[in-house]
Amino acid sequence: MLKNTIVEFRKGRILTSEMLSALRTRTDDILKRYDEYPDGILYGLDFDIRESRLFLTAGAVKRNGRIYFLDEPINISELIDRMRNRVEKGTYCAVVLRETGKIQEAESVYSYCLEPMAVRYDEISDDMILGRFEYSERNILLSETDSPYNDIVNNLDLSKYIDISEARYSESGGNAFHPYLFRLAASFIEEKAEKTYFDFIILSVIYEKKVVSDRMLRIYIEKFSGRKCDKQGRELFRSFIETAKNARDNFSVNEQKETETKTEHIKDLPDYIVPV
Repeated sequence: MLKNTIVEFRKGRILTSEMLSALRTRTDDILKRYDEYPDGILYGLDFDIRESRLFLTAGAVKRNGRIYFLDEPINISELIDRMRNRVEKGTYCAVVLRETGKIQEAESVYSYCLEPMAVRYDEISDDMILGRFEYSERNILLSETDSPYNDIVNNLDLSKYIDISEARYSESGGNAFHPYLFRLAASFIEEKAEKTYFDFIILSVIYEKKVVSDRMLRIYIEKFSGRKCDKQGRELFRSFIETAKNARDNFSVNEQKETETKTEHIKDLPDYIVPV
């Protein structure tokens, strides 16, 4: 359960250890740091596979102006296992964060509950969706192969793995896709034999910020496809990966280095020798 705790000071009230812990870990500095951020994952809430089980790590999410903290990892696979006998095979489902309201009046503790639920393929929900999948009574996992490109394609395919393209990461300048997808994207781009200058820019942003804004993804797509990009959701990320797969500069970095070396040698030639 994700919690938003507000400690209220009242005359004669005894501070409990839980309230002191909330004061220590939920300081005003943390709340002010993310004041201008849009709704989305602020940090953590990453996906981790442990012994063939899918977990969601500790972290924080912002919803409707409140910040909710998850202090312990959640076993997503275990939650999905509970759907047996309630959902038929082939039903499209989603793992959502659903607000449960105030749970402790004295300490003003609000909570979000993480739960899987049946939804239509592209049903829009007011709840925060962390992933969509097709229920099949098996462990739901993220794709893990020897090919980052295949993993990205697999994880955007609802028929087999959890599609996490709707799990939005919050940035001061807007929203971005989940860091898990960008880790795969970084591995894919690193393996490219001929990287473009823009590839290196994308990699540096991922290394520093973990995510790349939707706006930068569209600029990348438009630069190398020559077409305006107005795609949204999983189709935007899929288009980015397909574009990166085929993106080439007029010459590669290695070719540029050879050109620079040749130019330096020409500068060192005597004036009476004219290079051909």
